[in-house]
Amino acid sequence: MGLIFDKNSTMNDHVQACINNDFARQATRGAQANFNARREAQKAAYEGWETYRDQAAAIRDDVLGHLDYYLNQFIDHTEANGNIVHFATDDKEAQKILLEICHAKGAKSVVKSKSMVSEEIDCNNTLLADGIEVNETDLGEYMIQLDDWNHPSHLLMPGMHMDIKATYDLFVKYGYKGAMEAREMTLFAREQLRHKFLTADIGITGCNFAIASTGTTSIITNEGNGRMVTSLPETQIVLMGMERLLPNMEAFDALMQTFVRHAVGTALSSYMSFTHGPRSAGAQDGPKEVHIIIIDNGRSKILGSKYNKMLRCIRCGTCQNVCPVFRHITGHGYGACYQGPMGIVYTPLLNGFDGYTKSMPYACTLCGECSQNCPVEIPLHELILAERQDIVEHTDLTSTSEKDVFVAAGEMLGHKSTYLAGTKLGKPGMKVLAALTREKDHLGSRTKLPVVKNWTQSRDMPLLHSGEFRKWVKDHGLEGK
Repeated sequence: MGLIFDKNSTMNDHVQACINNDFARQATRGAQANFNARREAQKAAYEGWETYRDQAAAIRDDVLGHLDYYLNQFIDHTEANGNIVHFATDDKEAQKILLEICHAKGAKSVVKSKSMVSEEIDCNNTLLADGIEVNETDLGEYMIQLDDWNHPSHLLMPGMHMDIKATYDLFVKYGYKGAMEAREMTLFAREQLRHKFLTADIGITGCNFAIASTGTTSIITNEGNGRMVTSLPETQIVLMGMERLLPNMEAFDALMQTFVRHAVGTALSSYMSFTHGPRSAGAQDGPKEVHIIIIDNGRSKILGSKYNKMLRCIRCGTCQNVCPVFRHITGHGYGACYQGPMGIVYTPLLNGFDGYTKSMPYACTLCGECSQNCPVEIPLHELILAERQDIVEHTDLTSTSEKDVFVAAGEMLGHKSTYLAGTKLGKPGMKVLAALTREKDHLGSRTKLPVVKNWTQSRDMPLLHSGEFRKWVKDHGLEGK
């Protein structure tokens, strides 16, 4: 399903490890600031910003509302182009199809362009376990591969948790002898990967968008590796989430007006690569055979549900860039291949609410920055709140004591008499508790009360004020104003 890195740990384990990693946190803050500044500059210079957001959301809703029609149209056209289409209901079936293609071709090595759906189905580990060499070719993914197959920390910038010094130290381990200079280090990576491109049996890509009217798949990149992956190996495999469709090239153009500006803060991406079909007779490059694996893996369960708008997502990473929680716990704090606000919503929908994913919706302040900035207008913070409600109402994952505490709080806060009585008892009660825990004017980390302790472990809770707001209003003659 939506890959969780270590189900034997808890999300809190990942969060604590990342909070204590000052280097990764600083690198993440710097990258976020850079992305956000560039996006805001585009927003200030571009008059059609909100119009294109509205249009992009409408296009995605049209696709989701008629997904069966667009899928059938895409399959008809792409097969007419000479591509071979497979359909995988889940990650296991996608892995099986992937291996069957590799075995049929006698593949010993593959090169990959960056693909989040490949992370979702655990593509790399599947191939490696079968003895097939896997080479990531996106620079960030390549760095992660060298770093003992670390995991991406961002949808678009998988090495967000690293800076140039960390990259330099990593490259030195693999024979780099140059200066700590970006261009020179990039040339080193290019030299290392060149042989991999030329000798790979299969190229694997994701799919940013598939065009229903032409049967074309596309990838949008800022590096030339994507074109090398789609041009040099004789067999290409495209991994495509089944919702990643657009009706036609006009819709693609409209999405590009907002996608690239939000994703990387530029008007255009460096490369927009399209795979229409196998190479034509007499062509010098391009694959001789193209396989497209259309992956469901839980998407059909989301379609038409109250979480349907989540399927609008175009994987731009904007929600991660503006999220204050992401800034502090970094992408690795979520412990899953999809992180940040979109990952909080998406991962439990794909995996179900088990002991790990039930924690994810609570890694959010509900500030709404993600919703306000999403290029396809997904109300992410509202969907996160809905997941919290589902956890409480429809699962057995909330403890009895926690439910009892909130039921009692609801009764007290829901009636004026009990509320006033509670505040009167709360004032001396909190003072006594503060004194027992050797605090003076707040409840702090020594507080052991159920529910409250989760708050006070990381922040102080001030004591109730001795005065009453109602009395203050009355004393100042402000009643009725």
